[in-house]
Amino acid sequence: MKVVNSDPDPVTLGDALMACSADKSRLIQPTNCDEIKRLMTKINQEKLKNGQTYFVGLFAFDDASEKSYRNWDNQNILDSSGRGTFAGSSGSICSMGSQDNLPSNSGDEAFVVLNVIDRDNGEIIVENFHQTDYSLPKSEHGYICEKEGIDPFVQQIHVYIVILVRIVGLP
Repeated sequence: MKVVNSDPDPVTLGDALMACSADKSRLIQPTNCDEIKRLMTKINQEKLKNGQTYFVGLFAFDDASEKSYRNWDNQNILDSSGRGTFAGSSGSICSMGSQDNLPSNSGDEAFVVLNVIDRDNGEIIVENFHQTDYSLPKSEHGYICEKEGIDPFVQQIHVYIVILVRIVGLP
C-alpha cells in the first residue's frame, strides 16, 4: 500500500489515478465500512499527520442503472474496477460524517475521499464531479494505492516457468 498525504502536495483525481497506474497499482478499493475504519486508523498511525484527505477507489451514482460498465447489479457504489461490490449504508457510504451522502440529483456522479481528522476521528466525503462546468477548479487530495492482484492465469504460467527453469537447471 502506498499512501501519499494531501499536505504538502495534493493532486487531482486524474493525477492520483495516473500515479497509481504508473506503479502498476490502483486506488485502494475498500469493500465495507469496517475496512474503511481500519484503513483510516492504519494511515493515521503510520503517517502521524492529522487533517489529511485521500482519494480512494470508490465512486457513487444517483442512478446506477444508467452505468453499465461491469455494473450488472446496478449498485450505486462502484470500486475502481467498475464492480459494485461495496456494501454501503442506506443513503450514504458508511454514515461517517455530514458529507457522507450518496448523490441524489438525477445523473449525479461522485467520488469518495477519506478525511483522517486525527487518531480517533475520520469521516467520508462524497464529492460530486463537476459535470456541467468543466472550468471549475478540480478537487485536490492525497491518495492511497494498492498493488493489483496477479491474474490467476498469469500466476499459473509463472509457476510453470519456475518449475521448467528448475528442471532444466537454468540460473
